[in-house]
Amino acid sequence: KGGKVRPWYQSAPVVALISLAGALCAVHIGRLVSLAGLRSPGGYDATSYYSDVYVDAASDPLQGESEAVAAKKAFQKGNFEYRLGKPLEALKYFKQAVTLLPSHSFAWANLGNIQRELGLVEDAVASHRNAVAHLPSRARHWYNLGVSLYSLRDLPRATLAFRRALELNHRMASAHYNLGVALAELGQRVEAKLRYEKATSLEPSSALGAASHCNLCNLIALDDGPEAAVACLRELVAAFPDYERGLVNLAATLQLRGETAGSRWQDSNNMDWKAEAVAIHEQVLQMNPGSAIAAHALAALKGGDHVPEAASVAYVEQLFDSYSVDFDASLQSLGYQVPSLLEQAVQRFAGATSKPFNTSLDLGCGTGLCGAWMKPLSTALVGVDASLRMLEIAGSRTDQEAGTGALAPAEAADQLLEAPWISGSSAEVRKTFLYDSLEHQDLMEFLQRQPPASGDLVVAADVLCYFGSLETFFQSLVPVLSPRGIVAFTVEALLEDTASTLAPGAASDWHLDSSGRYKHSKPYIIRLASAVGLEVLSEERIIARRKQASTKADPSMPSFSFLESHPWPPQKRLRRTVSEASCDSEKYEDEVSAAHTASPV
Repeated sequence: KGGKVRPWYQSAPVVALISLAGALCAVHIGRLVSLAGLRSPGGYDATSYYSDVYVDAASDPLQGESEAVAAKKAFQKGNFEYRLGKPLEALKYFKQAVTLLPSHSFAWANLGNIQRELGLVEDAVASHRNAVAHLPSRARHWYNLGVSLYSLRDLPRATLAFRRALELNHRMASAHYNLGVALAELGQRVEAKLRYEKATSLEPSSALGAASHCNLCNLIALDDGPEAAVACLRELVAAFPDYERGLVNLAATLQLRGETAGSRWQDSNNMDWKAEAVAIHEQVLQMNPGSAIAAHALAALKGGDHVPEAASVAYVEQLFDSYSVDFDASLQSLGYQVPSLLEQAVQRFAGATSKPFNTSLDLGCGTGLCGAWMKPLSTALVGVDASLRMLEIAGSRTDQEAGTGALAPAEAADQLLEAPWISGSSAEVRKTFLYDSLEHQDLMEFLQRQPPASGDLVVAADVLCYFGSLETFFQSLVPVLSPRGIVAFTVEALLEDTASTLAPGAASDWHLDSSGRYKHSKPYIIRLASAVGLEVLSEERIIARRKQASTKADPSMPSFSFLESHPWPPQKRLRRTVSEASCDSEKYEDEVSAAHTASPV
């Protein structure tokens, strides 16, 4: 009203039309510039990738898109295919994305995650190194690098990557958790416990928090004894009453505490440990009828007519998959001596001969503790185990223990990007593996499938305590031994004074102990060896380890170790020796890294 009238070219409709025309013009000019760059000598070579991975027309830069736009589309397609459960398709698109745009750090990260999931761990490490090189400020990239280094069994460098992730984001619970896992394997339990405590405090109600709390309790059991661990585990199952692993660990730790303190030990609720352990395992079976651990534990605790002649393969696999994380560290804390004692027995037989055994078989090889001394004596070393996670650790062992030694303190996380230790070539990453072959298989099936007379040395350290009747073992073993082959093994001893305490009618040859392991009598082993034509070269009783890490004076359960062979000429026979032995091997379950496969970022 009374104001000045604006010219027509300043009216709102005209201004809007002019703005729209300008925007369309800018888009068209930018498109022409992008096409010119693609076809100029300094632009990307858009055709260099087609010979490796197929790219459909919709992603083809020559059809009118820049490499950046095409890379973005490939990245999105990779995420889409991954969510559909198609890792190979996702792998193709992530490769396409990093080829079109090598600085795409998120595509490198997802490519590494898929490669790790597919078992291409060395490639995954290389991809994650590219991710952190292009975006070193992102904590998740360092975390993914740490997970891949852990999978490669390069624990010291994995800890460096996890630490860098935490420097960038100190509230990343998964980084605290996996750093704790790596530190526990390296024997650094004090800091590992602190990391588990931090992860638990950051995510007290999540599955990760439960796993961290569980691992913390297991380390407390090793350092402070079962009574402190029981208190820790009670807190865990109070917060997570349906957490199967926590319940199983509580039952096992109650049992260990009760057996250590005597049969009359009771908890604060005046409940006998055995009755409570039975009740917990029954609860686990109600929750999960397929729990082999709970089923075997109930058979061991209850006894009676339903005792199996051997632990099931599923039981052994579940038990040692869970126990693999801190297996070496926990045995070291217990003063474990079985590998070295078996080595001494075999060395007395082998003498100073270089590689006296052509093919050696490590039955139930676990993480490869016996492989370290078997390899120098053998032309070829083969390991077999029912636990895939234990085999992963055994497969990482080398003559120089590459990837498990400590790094110099001066090495910083930045050197992970510069060091020449990884370039995608397995020959550069690994030197000489201890094992020439590793088999994920049941022990009996493995023996029955071996060529006749193919084993010159067969070792079974702390393995036969998961079998009751050993007739099938000896019958399967003998055809595998070469004419002068030897077998070295341990069994947990069923002594005469122990046998006298068993229920009337109980077997005198073997017995399933409440620990879940089988005991065997010495006459039984000697009788079986004689029946299949083996000669006992050496039978010893040794102190294998302490029962608890928290005390150095606790009694150990006695066991026998044997060295047996096909009959030798008289001048080659060894003198028979007798001494003391123990083969107790209490097992604690432990959570493994929950982040072997990270989701696409």
